[in-house]
Amino acid sequence: MVNSSSADNVNMDIAKEVMTGKRKRVSFAPMVWMTGILMSHEAVRYLLKKPGGPDVKGHFYNYWSAKVEKPKKGLTKIIRGFFVRRFLSKL
Repeated sequence: MVNSSSADNVNMDIAKEVMTGKRKRVSFAPMVWMTGILMSHEAVRYLLKKPGGPDVKGHFYNYWSAKVEKPKKGLTKIIRGFFVRRFLSKL
């Protein structure tokens, strides 16, 4: 929720119900499938000695915009992290 703008598309009321157990979780199969594909692309990139790729901070795939996002930096990350922790602590 801190590093990806895909969190902007999350309905927080539904997220709260899921995290508190009032609503069932959605299937993680699409996320696992997508992760496997991205990992295989990185393996091919590495084998072909192509530059680029994620670093230790990771990259995030925004399903809604079909874009890969890099982690937030500086003040944006600190402020967003504060609000995410505050939201989660209230659950």
